[in-house]
Amino acid sequence: MNPILDPSLIKNFREKANEDRLFQQLYKNIDGKNKWNIICSAMDWIDTIVEGIESIQLKHTGLGFNAIQSLNLMQYVISLDLLVQSIIKLYDVIDNGTQYKLYTDQSVFNKGINDDVYFKQIRAVFGTHPIDLHSADGINKTKGEKFYASWSATGSLENNDFHVMIYSDDPANDEHDQIQFGINISEINEYAEKRYQLLTDLSRKVDQILQTHIATCRAKLIPSTSNSIDQLDILLEENKKRFSETYGHVSTIRYIQRMLKTELSKEADVDPNLIKDYKAFLTSLIPDIKKSLQIMDIRYFKWNYTHVGKEIERIQIFMHDFRNDHGLVGQTLYEELIKKDVLPSYLLTNFKKDEMQLVFDATLHREFSRLNKRVKYEDLIELEPQGQE
Repeated sequence: MNPILDPSLIKNFREKANEDRLFQQLYKNIDGKNKWNIICSAMDWIDTIVEGIESIQLKHTGLGFNAIQSLNLMQYVISLDLLVQSIIKLYDVIDNGTQYKLYTDQSVFNKGINDDVYFKQIRAVFGTHPIDLHSADGINKTKGEKFYASWSATGSLENNDFHVMIYSDDPANDEHDQIQFGINISEINEYAEKRYQLLTDLSRKVDQILQTHIATCRAKLIPSTSNSIDQLDILLEENKKRFSETYGHVSTIRYIQRMLKTELSKEADVDPNLIKDYKAFLTSLIPDIKKSLQIMDIRYFKWNYTHVGKEIERIQIFMHDFRNDHGLVGQTLYEELIKKDVLPSYLLTNFKKDEMQLVFDATLHREFSRLNKRVKYEDLIELEPQGQE
């Protein structure tokens, strides 16, 4: 009989862990370690065992040794051990090293020691290293004495489902002093089931961790300053603390910073109001970004894209990386806009990336505001040359 492992428990926990990206971000860099990957590994192996454990067939009827049954039992014990270790690892990561709830539990095997400690003996005897044991029964140790297990067999004078004979390396303990070590599958199943059920508690902890983090951040007021660049520096650091260096509004904040700091070249034949209006628009976004971070709600601030279409995407790729293969297509499209006098001619020889992006994005923003829709490349091509509108 296999353990009762309800697949919905790991399904619900996985959904809970992935429900809010903030939870993932909180564990992607803790003291320089990506602990979210540990959580993913544990979830994957729990899923694997829950789905596959029933395919391991144990027949503990009859009497004597069976090679296939010994190997099946080894796989069974190791699989349930991996299930338990994954649960323990989740507690270690999510609960910040706190011992999990059943750490001192002795209720399954009733051997006077913690069930986890006793199961390690079962794992060693029937699975991981039966030819290198430090105890015959998992409870008592004799200094300097080591033990070795036979193959596993069914049938036992002690009414166990499976058993092995334990040999000692002490010459004084001859074959008449061999110890029989046995297990009952029902106890092993109960041991695994009790720990698997803890996924419900772990799901609650995910909610608690998020709620605590959000409440703590909301209680801490973000400083304000009238200088836009300085305010963006503050928001960038707050984003890192509250969300992470890769989640939240990091890319938007850095983009606005770059654009506000970018000055046009002396030879730039650009309408100064085009740039002035765009920078004013970017500056107007700062308060909403700040509030979004303050209330810990990424959705509060959403910047609608001003454009649509692969052609404009290719141009943006070109401006970011001239060597990119897609950028070669983007360069052709970009230069066509210059030839059509949609973009100023000096950009044919000016390859300052931030300046190129500032002028291009300001043009997109102007047309987005004028057309009241996302701008396509065709919309730009159809524009009247600069100065003739």
